[in-house]
Amino acid sequence: MRYTREALERLGVLLEQKIKQQLKVQDLYATGNLYNSVHSIVFRDGTSATLNIYGDKSFKIVNEGRKPQKRQPASGPTSALYKWAKAKGIQPRVYSQRNGRRVSQFGSMKGFEQMVFNIARAIGKKGTIKRYNYSGAKFLDYVIDATAIKITEEIQKGYTKDLESQIKVNGNS
Repeated sequence: MRYTREALERLGVLLEQKIKQQLKVQDLYATGNLYNSVHSIVFRDGTSATLNIYGDKSFKIVNEGRKPQKRQPASGPTSALYKWAKAKGIQPRVYSQRNGRRVSQFGSMKGFEQMVFNIARAIGKKGTIKRYNYSGAKFLDYVIDATAIKITEEIQKGYTKDLESQIKVNGNS
């Protein structure tokens, strides 16, 4: 399993790079938390090896989307949504009356908190992400489709080498 494990480790590095690249291509980089959380681990169990790709809790939500639910996501100053809106530089439009005219005012903290609350409420009602029709970015599907041939070739080469080395060992015994 040595060569198969080595192939999986190389693929883990490749997939990490491709996922991070795709996050940037699809403009899914805001705070950097999701980007920096992507990592791979190869597990070895006797005669098998498994490659797992991990990310923070937003990995699945950004990839697959969040379906509408009765409960909306947290929107307070310590929430991920609040930090995301800050990192993206999203500003609320707060209107006030001056001399009988509506005037837009940007940047008030209360307005920002209200904006984040409204985004959370919209996510609760509709899901995420609007530009992906509330069904998630599917960045992982894109990466897997784009690297499927490379994945297959690398695993096949590693497994073939493992079989050849096992045949040599058994043939010489």
